[in-house]
Amino acid sequence: MDEFTAKGDYTNMASAAAAAERSRDWQHAAWLWEQAEARARHSLNRDWSVIRMKFCMRQWRYTDAVQKMNGVRA
Repeated sequence: MDEFTAKGDYTNMASAAAAAERSRDWQHAAWLWEQAEARARHSLNRDWSVIRMKFCMRQWRYTDAVQKMNGVRA
C-alpha cells in the first residue's frame, strides 16, 4: 500500500487519482477514483469520483486500442 492509500480518506484517494491521471496511468487512476468514491461522505464527491473513474476507463481503453492498432502491443 502506498503513502496515498494508507490513510484511506477521500481527499488522499482523490489526490492520488489526480496524480495518476497527470501521469496518464489510466488504469490505476480509475481504481483510485473507485476507492475515493467508496470513501466519500458527500454525494457530490461520490458523483465526481464516478465521473472521473469513467473518464479514466475510457482513456485507458482508447490508449490500449490505439497501441494495438499501431502494433505497439500484441
